[in-house]
Amino acid sequence: CEHYGICVQFGPNADALNNWGAVLTQFASDKPREEARELHRNACEKHAQACAINPTDFEATGNYADSLCSLAELTDDPAASDALLAQGSAQWEATVALMTYDCDKCEALSNWGNALSTAAERKTNAGLRDHALTLSAAAVEKLTLVANKQRGDAEPQVNLGDILHTHSELLPNPLEGYPKAVEAYQVALAIDSRHYEALCGVADVCLDWTRRLGQAGGDFTPVAHKAYETYQAALAVKEDDTVHYNVACLCSLTGQHDICSQHLARCLQLDPTCLRELPTDQ
Repeated sequence: CEHYGICVQFGPNADALNNWGAVLTQFASDKPREEARELHRNACEKHAQACAINPTDFEATGNYADSLCSLAELTDDPAASDALLAQGSAQWEATVALMTYDCDKCEALSNWGNALSTAAERKTNAGLRDHALTLSAAAVEKLTLVANKQRGDAEPQVNLGDILHTHSELLPNPLEGYPKAVEAYQVALAIDSRHYEALCGVADVCLDWTRRLGQAGGDFTPVAHKAYETYQAALAVKEDDTVHYNVACLCSLTGQHDICSQHLARCLQLDPTCLRELPTDQ
């Protein structure tokens, strides 16, 4: 940072200011909340100065957008946080407009979508469901663009499935959203049939789907079967206590109590603390 400070003393230097801000952002990654917030605030100042000098540098505008969204996440005042997120979104939009190549645009859109998704999660935790729904819908829009541009890559499809699942839970009727989430994960599995996150994604959606159908008195048998089979496929790729726990939840919902006990036992073997969720798990 001292080196970059010396550089800018000799006159306007967009590259030095942009790199300075990037270093501050990197420093913030493992710092306590208040210190990280101050580092991101300083990073925003440096990136803003870099953009003022060279407004067509999409690397600087993208870094500025990222810093603004990170600062929004760390800002306690809701109105101030919302204003920073809006400013960050405007910067992301400007960044994408400056880019020529799809690979660059997709990276920017992914970062933008992830920032919106994180903001939606904050609003959900704060009980602001309508605001969360609006933000998650915007995230879906951005990540859909990426998935459509990168149809041969499994990761964007999984990212889309994740946000579609989150978005579904915010809808007035989540059952309307689940099929789209499963479809996104299935596109990823068509590319890589053993993609662990995609397998878990399908199964997790189907678990929630089963739970909702059961609460509504609907026939959940086909969806529950798909959840079980897909969890088994995930376990064949990698054994994980969370998957065993989710299978146990599924089997409890479907009345398969012996199989439920087996998976709970294996879950305990892998992680003796895994059953702490039992008192609150629905």
